[in-house]
Amino acid sequence: MIDREQFYYLLVHANSLAELGLRYAVGMADDAAVEATPSGDPAELSPMAGLEELDFGALEGLDLDGGGEPDPVTAEPDPGWLFSAGPKPVTGEQSKDVSYLDRAYAQGDRVRPRADAAFRGADLRELERLLAACPPDLPAITARLDHSGLDAWLDQYKAGNSAVSEVVLRIRQLET
Repeated sequence: MIDREQFYYLLVHANSLAELGLRYAVGMADDAAVEATPSGDPAELSPMAGLEELDFGALEGLDLDGGGEPDPVTAEPDPGWLFSAGPKPVTGEQSKDVSYLDRAYAQGDRVRPRADAAFRGADLRELERLLAACPPDLPAITARLDHSGLDAWLDQYKAGNSAVSEVVLRIRQLET
């Protein structure tokens, strides 16, 4: 049976796969968009293109930057995953960013309460069944991974392996 510590690593790694998979998908979409431009020039995709013709006069006087810190009592929690902060790799394999796993593991104090809450609501037998359906040559996702271990899981996730995708989905659902 999966214990709390194993579940903690499963949660960290599943969320890491989701984030890195999204970065990969966005990169692929960006590449496809550049290829679809007539010249193949990424500058044509500028989000500012055409904005010089818009009249922003109606926005004058509005507090668009929030004007201060949110009220800690009523503020919504940050819906984003924890590991996005910090430098991002521009090219190459996303998980090769040496700081990614280090940054993820360094968030232990922030992640453990979330992991504990998710652990209480998890169907551990079902998670074990899902993990057993994953390719057997993958390193244990319920233990600390090195970069090559995360790469192996990420390759399966990016390739659309249904068992790996289902594990990620189930873990992510526990946090909603």
